[in-house]
Amino acid sequence: MSAVSRVGALVRWWSARIAVLRWGAVALGTGILWWSSAQSGNPLGDSTAAEFVHNGAHVVAYGALAALALAALAPPESWHASQVATAVLIAGCYGVVDEIHQHFVPGRTCSAADAITDVVGSSLACCWLLGHVADRPAARRAVPALVLAALAAVAFATWGPW
Repeated sequence: MSAVSRVGALVRWWSARIAVLRWGAVALGTGILWWSSAQSGNPLGDSTAAEFVHNGAHVVAYGALAALALAALAPPESWHASQVATAVLIAGCYGVVDEIHQHFVPGRTCSAADAITDVVGSSLACCWLLGHVADRPAARRAVPALVLAALAAVAFATWGPW
């Protein structure tokens, strides 16, 4: 069984759980992100490489949050563009809320570049899932462009003007 097949099986299994569990996982994900962003400074250090990895973690974390939201909305067989947009909107809006939260945490900053990275990571994860798990070729074709967008967003968050 390929990795994509295993991910698909996991998503199908998870989306068949009761709604309170699926949405509870989304809430748990937001809680973990809130706790993580409440920590002062970058635990990886202050080097440029550490900053790049830290900013790249936004792609992974918010991609995971969007994936949880997408699986909470419906099973893969019935995913469509509005559900993908809703999952990206949930993760993206939470990213903005979390950036505002970081404004009040000593050693952290509120960054529009990080919020952009959150949205790009959410979009990447949802398009990957839609393309590979729900077998939508158009979404699969969008993934390479979103990978490049994610790299650009991480680079901008690391070396950009803020």
